[in-house]
Amino acid sequence: MGYVTNNLMPGEHILHTAGIHGFVFVRALLLGAVACVLFNVDVLFDVQDKHDIALAAAAFFAFFAVISLLRAAILKVSTELAITNRRLIVKLGLFGSRTMELSHGKVEGVAVQQGVLGRLFGFGTVVVSGAGGGRIAVGRVRGPHDFRRRASGAAGDAGMAPAQPASP
Repeated sequence: MGYVTNNLMPGEHILHTAGIHGFVFVRALLLGAVACVLFNVDVLFDVQDKHDIALAAAAFFAFFAVISLLRAAILKVSTELAITNRRLIVKLGLFGSRTMELSHGKVEGVAVQQGVLGRLFGFGTVVVSGAGGGRIAVGRVRGPHDFRRRASGAAGDAGMAPAQPASP
């Protein structure tokens, strides 16, 4: 939580943090598995005459597995979500970053969107809406309902409940 901890105000402390779920690495793992199978196709299936084609395909899948792994790692490391005793902070990006920092009274709503895989594995998209039309969506957040519940609780503790109820 580099950005969050470096930008706390005096007397402010972190109540809850959320990050990107490890599911972001699944694509890289699947591509890597396909590359391993293709690399060993001649041993696994006794197909000697297709060895060069299988190696080229394995290299292709391995290349995209590495790219996917790097993208997932950068996403996981560069995304920060935090709830402090004074505000809600969302930071996205490594080189060019987008941030949203809202005092609890300016948070209009925190919504959660989940598909079937998200419900099964515990991740989803958190959409934070601020007063004045500001809106930011963060996908594949670990424990999105817990984050929404704590954000609403922090706003309530500050005496300022969000103006809109968050969707389930």
